[in-house]
Amino acid sequence: MEESLDRQRVRFPIAVKLTGATVAVVALVVIGLVSTTYYRTQRQYERQALTQRATEVRNLLQLGQSTAENLAHISGAALLDNDLSFIDDAVRQLVGAQNIVTHARVVRPEGRIVVTTDENGLGADIDADELKLLSALQHKAAPITRVDETHLPPLLRMAAPVELGERRLGFVEVDVTTVSVDRALAAIEVESKQATRAAVRVTLALGVLALLLGSAVAVAQSLGLSRSIRGLARVAELVGAGDLDAKAERTTSDEIGVLCDRFNEMTGRMKTLLADSMEKAALDRELDQARTIQRSLVPPETLHKLDDVQVAGLMVPATVVGGDWWQFYALPDGRVLLCVGDVTGHGIPSALLTATAKASCDTYMHGKVKEFSLAAFQETLNFAVHEAGKGELVMTLVSALIDPKKREIEVINSGHDFPMLASNGKVSSIISRGPRIGDSTDEFSSKTLRFNPNDVVVLYSDGIIEGRNAHGQPFGSRRLLRSVERHSTLASVEVARDQILYDANTFCGSVLRDDDLTLVVCRLS
Repeated sequence: MEESLDRQRVRFPIAVKLTGATVAVVALVVIGLVSTTYYRTQRQYERQALTQRATEVRNLLQLGQSTAENLAHISGAALLDNDLSFIDDAVRQLVGAQNIVTHARVVRPEGRIVVTTDENGLGADIDADELKLLSALQHKAAPITRVDETHLPPLLRMAAPVELGERRLGFVEVDVTTVSVDRALAAIEVESKQATRAAVRVTLALGVLALLLGSAVAVAQSLGLSRSIRGLARVAELVGAGDLDAKAERTTSDEIGVLCDRFNEMTGRMKTLLADSMEKAALDRELDQARTIQRSLVPPETLHKLDDVQVAGLMVPATVVGGDWWQFYALPDGRVLLCVGDVTGHGIPSALLTATAKASCDTYMHGKVKEFSLAAFQETLNFAVHEAGKGELVMTLVSALIDPKKREIEVINSGHDFPMLASNGKVSSIISRGPRIGDSTDEFSSKTLRFNPNDVVVLYSDGIIEGRNAHGQPFGSRRLLRSVERHSTLASVEVARDQILYDANTFCGSVLRDDDLTLVVCRLS
């Protein structure tokens, strides 16, 4: 068994598929966590950098504003007295005391620089744009801010008016460096990189650990599942080889375990069904033999020519074997006997009684053909069926004795459907009644009619007139009579029989019959 399974190696075992899928999912989750950690840390420090920069700039603005206001305050009287050396000392002392103040100057209202820490700019005029910006402070007590982007690092230039009373004496400008902002942002960036690397390392380590644990669990589960499935496959192969006693061992309480139980139940049912099938096959063989035997009880479905009489008949059982039968006998004097019988019910019991009736008929005809009497024939058959059926099974029978010389037909009807006689294009029923065969020991009476050349007599069982269509309507005697009218003039009674049967089958369509059917057509040439 192992060798058989080894020869059927699958390309991708289920254990490999499950393990690969689990590892892939865990790896994707780890990658997602690492990426999320990285971007969240970056965003956090970016927000921190923005906040820190805003704080540093705000502090620089406040410091520059207070420095400019203080310098403007102490420069008012000195600038009025034109004591520039005092202002110069104050400016240089202020710049030296403040590390963040890189440059300061005092400007007259017309724009001339009178005091500056830049020796090259003393006595020069500021540009018109800057003067315009300073002039906007004429009616304002607050300082104004101007950023010098040409200097690296950028400078925050603070300006304040120098006033004494209502008199504007000039302006003070102080340049504040932003190097502290850059240092703070650089420190935050370094901290951000360190924190990001640390977070990524921790997350990655946890992810790798989760990946290893997930892979181990997946491998264990996959191998267990694969082992269970392989065991079930081995049992399935045994069952396929014919060992219906093989059982799948349930080792888990999950769906695989339920599948093992269902598989065992299935093999049990298969064993039962196989036994039933074997029994049915044996019964079918017996029924086939019974059908073969029953077919031998009735004449072939071909055309039978008996001197001046033509006969064609058939019997279609509702089951494998039925209770209908028909037969004809040619007497030495040229007369022809037709019989159509219908045992109550159908199936094997009816078929057995049919065989009894056929044997009785054959025995009688073999022993008394020289002095044949239709009534005596009917009485003999009645006795045989009565003894065999014990009153539980009876048979309807119509017997017709055709005499071509006298051109007569003698009919005895024992509870059977009335035969139909077609003569000169007209069809009528031969009405004759009598007790059923095997029902009692009463005597039987016959009815004799003219039977001219080309006349046709049709004998049948109730299976043809009781056949129903999809609407539940029976074919009935009237439809049968009209069908006999249409086809009784055909040259061959075999063709006429087939056409009448075709009309009945067409009417019923696909609806199955529930009774045996017999149809016999006979013509006098």
